[in-house]
Amino acid sequence: NNVVKCLKEIKHGHKTNVFELWNDPLLLVTEHPSFACFGSARGMAKLAAFMANKGSFNGKELFSEQTWTDFHSDPVIQTELPFGDRTCNVKGGVTKYGFENIKEFTRKPETDIPVITDGLEEHFHANKDGWYGWFGLGGSSMQWHPDLKLAFAYTTTNFYTVDKYNYRASCMQDLLVKSV
Repeated sequence: NNVVKCLKEIKHGHKTNVFELWNDPLLLVTEHPSFACFGSARGMAKLAAFMANKGSFNGKELFSEQTWTDFHSDPVIQTELPFGDRTCNVKGGVTKYGFENIKEFTRKPETDIPVITDGLEEHFHANKDGWYGWFGLGGSSMQWHPDLKLAFAYTTTNFYTVDKYNYRASCMQDLLVKSV
């Protein structure tokens, strides 16, 4: 896959850092929702609104409710690499957030990185019960809550790797929930 090829170029010294990847022709043709999204928060929010309303929004249908149900089915609990976080991903490939979804699943020692994982996994799922979607390493987020019929999207103007769990976006998302 193109991402692996680009990462190997960094490893072998052909690229000096990960930030050079974002404009690499190999990566530009790669589809990966948690990075290199060429879109806007407004566009992501519109898509999230369709997701929060089971395929229909503002009198338009993007996909059927059956397609929405299939997309959100078959949750799989796994340890996410490289940080060892426990996640619950549905058939459509997005995360179903909340501790209820992962509490019976024990982290695997072979994929756990205690310095990174301990205490931080809480931020991944905190205050997110019922939300679906993703957030990216650079700070962007697109999530929806079908029961509350809320959609949330946030993008940054810079690549912000310090905040692995997108605390900035999470705080704004919490304010959204409190405002309704």
